[in-house]
Amino acid sequence: MNFKTLLINGALVLASGALTLAGIEIGLRLLNKPAWDAALVSGWKYRGTDKKKAMLNELGYRGQSIKYSDGDIVVVLLGDSQVESVACPPDKMPERYLEQYLIQRDRQFKVFTLGTGGYGNDQEYLALEEYFRKYRADTVVLWETFSNDVMDNVFPTHWPTDGPIKPTFWLDHGTLKGPNYQLGEVIRGPSQTKIGVLINRWTHPQRGFDKRWERHLPKPYEPLARYEGKYVSDWDPSNPTNIIPWLGVENLKNEKSNFSVELYPRSERMQYGLDLTRKLLSRIRNLAERHQSSFVIFAHQTPDEQQMLKSNEANDVIVHKRDGVYYRTSFRQTMANMAYVNEGFTFFAIPDLLDNWKVSNTDAHLNCMANDQVMRDLAKKIVEHLGTVH
Repeated sequence: MNFKTLLINGALVLASGALTLAGIEIGLRLLNKPAWDAALVSGWKYRGTDKKKAMLNELGYRGQSIKYSDGDIVVVLLGDSQVESVACPPDKMPERYLEQYLIQRDRQFKVFTLGTGGYGNDQEYLALEEYFRKYRADTVVLWETFSNDVMDNVFPTHWPTDGPIKPTFWLDHGTLKGPNYQLGEVIRGPSQTKIGVLINRWTHPQRGFDKRWERHLPKPYEPLARYEGKYVSDWDPSNPTNIIPWLGVENLKNEKSNFSVELYPRSERMQYGLDLTRKLLSRIRNLAERHQSSFVIFAHQTPDEQQMLKSNEANDVIVHKRDGVYYRTSFRQTMANMAYVNEGFTFFAIPDLLDNWKVSNTDAHLNCMANDQVMRDLAKKIVEHLGTVH
């Protein structure tokens, strides 16, 4: 076979392949399958649709503009959906109440928000790192949401299973490594063709992301297969008396759950999560200190938690039945986990003093009145703290 024949045959193969691909592309477009993909990006900031109404600051978080003078005392309020407080208008966000009560103490305070729904300490750290590239702070105040911070730190996607991909750190023989992605890093760009969408999903699959990451995690909690004693079914999504709408997506099998910090005894995976969280908190503190800022952590205590701390029932082990197995929990275990994470840090517990403190029966974020009360009491703690460090 001469060169000319080879060239003709090669051209025919290429033309046939191109026509085949064109036919597939046309067919996929007529069927509109798969759906067009936006860019797959690691992490997120404010995710509401009306960003103008939300009043975002210069870094893309819900909150007032980051403007201050040389003489101002700058407080960064770092956290997750609690600091974002989407149920309240901008003038009733935690940052506004906190600033209001700090200014009443005759000091020129400015308070700015860093954080959004679903943030763990990993994205909080990266948000603070971005902040310090342009701005300063006298103190960084982290609002800890312990019930989900540990879970958010351990897994590479947001809750529930295989949610939005986020920057994630990990422990390698006790040493903090990562993140696997930067905040805002494009993992895959959008494709202009339907075939390209399929290739993107095949080369950068989001489904199964958690499972692949889990292979490197310690063993999760092992529930009891049999139990003859008294139990409750408040974690069972099939129980019609349970009003929490997200019970069905709580994954207790791998501890990607808002309930995992309650499990008793502490599992190997929980111990890993607590150690990872401590490392991330240390990283945040070190970052703040390198920029001449102090660092404190606080958590609000619900009325139920306050009552349990005073009650003999705090030591009780409660058994929850779900999916045919039994999970043991203990409030004392939860408090021990929290104490372990915060040991060595400046930590404040701020009680909720209102009976009506939640947004709703199915939304445990602080409502506007509770924001007011908790920030008023936090302001006292911050002033005392700054008096000791300056």
